[in-house]
Amino acid sequence: IEFSQLYMNCVQDVNLQRIYNSDKDIETVLILRSIEILDENLDTGGITDFDIPSLDAFSNVRLAFGQVARVVSKYIENPDHIGQNRYMMQLILLANQFLQQTRHTAKEFLVREISNKYRADAVYEMKKYPCLVNLLPEELLKDETSIPDLFHISGKHYQVLKSQMIKGLIQNEFSELKDYLVNNPDQHEIVSVMLLALYNCLYLQTEIEVSPEGLSNLTTVMQEVKNIWYRFPKVQDLLNKMLLSNLGAFNSNDNQSQRDIEIKKIAFLIQSNSSSTQAQNGLCGFFQELVHTPANLQLKFLPSMPHDVTFEIISEMKKEIDKTHKVAPKFFLCPNNHVYTIGDCTNPVGRGKCADCGTEIGAQQYGQLLQGNKLLEGERDKTKTGYTEVVVGQTKEGTREMTPFETSILQILIHLGLLSACMDKSVDVSNVCQKPEQELFQFLLDQINIGITAASKCVGKSQDDIIFLVTSLASEVSTWDGRKFDLLSHQSRVDWELEFVKKIKDFSKGLELLRNNYDEAVETDDTSSLGALHTLLHGEVHYENAQDKLWQVRFRVTADNLMEWLVSNNQANNAQTLIEFMKKIDTVEFLGNLPSILQLQKQLVEKFTGRIALSDVEGMSIRDFYHKMDDANKEQFIQLSEVLLQTWNNLGDKVKSFGGIMAAELAKLDMFDRVLDPGNTPAAFLFPASHGTGLCSYALAMLLIDTHNSLVRSDLPPIHPYNAGPGHLATLTKSQVQTMLLAHTRYYLQKNGVTKEEYDIVSMDRRVKEKYVQGRPRLLDTELQRIQFLEDRSGFEQRLLSSRITQQDLSNNAQYQIETELKSLPDLCQLLESVYTAKDFLLEAGGQPDLSLAKFLGNLHLYNGDIPGSTNGGPFRHLQLAHVDSLLNFLLLVRAKRMIKNGQSPFEQVIPLAYRCSLPIALSETITDCLTSIPHAWLLPNLFSFIWTRLRTQPTGDSSGQPEWPLKDTLAPHVLQGEEHCDNIQADILVKHAIDFFQIVTKAAFDF
Repeated sequence: IEFSQLYMNCVQDVNLQRIYNSDKDIETVLILRSIEILDENLDTGGITDFDIPSLDAFSNVRLAFGQVARVVSKYIENPDHIGQNRYMMQLILLANQFLQQTRHTAKEFLVREISNKYRADAVYEMKKYPCLVNLLPEELLKDETSIPDLFHISGKHYQVLKSQMIKGLIQNEFSELKDYLVNNPDQHEIVSVMLLALYNCLYLQTEIEVSPEGLSNLTTVMQEVKNIWYRFPKVQDLLNKMLLSNLGAFNSNDNQSQRDIEIKKIAFLIQSNSSSTQAQNGLCGFFQELVHTPANLQLKFLPSMPHDVTFEIISEMKKEIDKTHKVAPKFFLCPNNHVYTIGDCTNPVGRGKCADCGTEIGAQQYGQLLQGNKLLEGERDKTKTGYTEVVVGQTKEGTREMTPFETSILQILIHLGLLSACMDKSVDVSNVCQKPEQELFQFLLDQINIGITAASKCVGKSQDDIIFLVTSLASEVSTWDGRKFDLLSHQSRVDWELEFVKKIKDFSKGLELLRNNYDEAVETDDTSSLGALHTLLHGEVHYENAQDKLWQVRFRVTADNLMEWLVSNNQANNAQTLIEFMKKIDTVEFLGNLPSILQLQKQLVEKFTGRIALSDVEGMSIRDFYHKMDDANKEQFIQLSEVLLQTWNNLGDKVKSFGGIMAAELAKLDMFDRVLDPGNTPAAFLFPASHGTGLCSYALAMLLIDTHNSLVRSDLPPIHPYNAGPGHLATLTKSQVQTMLLAHTRYYLQKNGVTKEEYDIVSMDRRVKEKYVQGRPRLLDTELQRIQFLEDRSGFEQRLLSSRITQQDLSNNAQYQIETELKSLPDLCQLLESVYTAKDFLLEAGGQPDLSLAKFLGNLHLYNGDIPGSTNGGPFRHLQLAHVDSLLNFLLLVRAKRMIKNGQSPFEQVIPLAYRCSLPIALSETITDCLTSIPHAWLLPNLFSFIWTRLRTQPTGDSSGQPEWPLKDTLAPHVLQGEEHCDNIQADILVKHAIDFFQIVTKAAFDF
């Protein structure tokens, strides 16, 4: 049986792993797969053997019923919504059909699955819905007994007092109760549990009717003994309210669900404990204030509420000092008050789009912000005081010392405290929560249920386990005395949260003993019969045959909740390495893609450095770029590109926050608001670069390298990133973690039909440490190769060939012939790359000025524009090595004109924004008149040369005011001849208008 159970668990994990690894909607896929499984097995009649096909089928059916249990719990929580989901309702229908043809053991398994994993009150709720009631075993349909009493968690005094009160109500005689209350030496403890017993007997239990005479006698006894508790005035007040049925929303309600009753019981437990405890400091002081004076919380920093995420990010990023400029980044606000940052020298220079609202941000010109943008100065922590509603999936969480599980537990306790305060402070609680008083109670119930669900998912435990933990904590809150926390500052709240984490960790150590004592109290409770459901869930199961023993409920710890499970089960000290990996598992999951990403980047850098224009690949999609690749390499290139895009789509948000100042540059790019694919992504994204969208893929590779190095502590010699394969990297995936869990798990079949799993965490941690931490080399902390685009290569800082070989200008005829024959912009760019490569060679080796340029390019196996099979030398057939410098300038000019004709800007990625201001409309309309006095054949080459050589860098130092200088006066010293033409340029045209002026002149001169 145990071997078969182990095999079925492995089959189930493999099937789930396949589904989780798909890119589809996991929840829908699981439901559809479960429908398929149940439909296939409707006529099988259940498992009849222990052979492999039978065990495979049984494992699948059990997986399907796991999904049925999940859907049923969702239906109970929101029947209207789930009732409209076609697939979920189809699964419930098939489950009904399947269970009509199988043994009752399958129905019992479903009940255990729902009750143990989701909510123990599910059976009582299922009876309300026709589509669910037939899923229950027949004995549960007849059973009307209540669920175990949570108040038993308070200990033996409660059990005694509850029994005496029930006995007194039956006999109308409470002398035994009175003696117990008066003569008990532990009055502090007795008063709290007395309130619990009284609340249960008068408001919750339904087995004994409370007669007017019985209530009168009980009231008399309570009035006689209440003076014993004179030190607790709140106890006397609460006692009077209970006896007069004046508890507001805590009064009896026939329409409330079992879950609502449980939540109200925990809230009342907090009320009774805080009322019977004198004013204290420490954590207890906060809960006393929460229950009795909630109005005081408005100006305090409540624990577990959201932090000011923006302030925390700014504080962290300010630690990233730019190595070149020795300054921290500055932060600015867009017109809609969203924050963005500028790194490097921190002066406004470029433009971009706000990541939050899309508004234009950045510089009007160098050092001058766009209108509506402003410097963020004197930023303060804007963490709000008072209560903040946490909306699942919408509230950004800040950094805190508590785990998500601990945060959820604390939020549940706070909402329970507020619910407790609604007993007599509902107006104050309404103001705190900013909810109408008539909606308040249901709002708090909903928030508590949301928290229970979230905490349950965090640690892979049932919701009832979470309820038991919260109830246990609520019963202990009154003992949490200590130093005072005024909660008047963010830091005070952080200190409070740290103290809470210590408490919950210490408390968890004794939780198992507390659970055993609680179970014993429930079993020996003589005031209620537990009935069929309790027997089913906690008693010994009687099986009709060996096959029925395989209907075992299984609690799975998965890679998704392993870290929270380790923390909540006090295993953190035994798994420090494992926890370190699990904290970064979302990134580590994709470390195996790093070799493919670096292979792609290296190939692109080696093949295209200096040979491709950034403006071209920014304006071209990856899919279009595929067609430019050689057929021999195209398939591999496509595969590597898809790996890069897949990795980015999963880690893009992490890349955005990685690297401080680099993150500030990344935030300016429009790459984070969509799923990237080859059709919607610029080809430049593939090229690792220091600017443009290629910065994304460069930063992604750096993130993966940094993640690997942060985990590895090896004595092995470090290796270069380009030499690293998957076997060199700390590639621990969730799939491998799940496999390790299977390999290090022992299974015990318990008498109540639940499989208990124990994990050898120490061995798992040792395995991870030996294989991934000590068995992997670090990667060298070296900068990765980055592409040098054509614009980067053609800067003014390049040496002129005239320093080695005599140069001369191109003739007008040669210029006309070359421009006429060069029809294609890509061909022009390829020729430009060839000439630059030839120039680099000549600068090193020298050459004869009168040698043919076309033949020289051919000897170097460089593209010379000649048609395949022809030997005429292409468009450079009449040129010599003496024309190289002039030819490069001319080709750059022709390229610029072609790009303008195509609606592109040749200066977009090259010239600072300070020089790219638009001409005023009045001046723009006079440009055509300018061309009547200035030959465009003189103006365009000289203006382009000026732009390309003088305006490539930011205006600083003596040139800081250059954008505002008149263009005519700045251009004149630059030209070699014809400077008199500069006088015909209008004085109102400034250097900052140079780019717009050039583009308008080009369009006008060639009628583009």
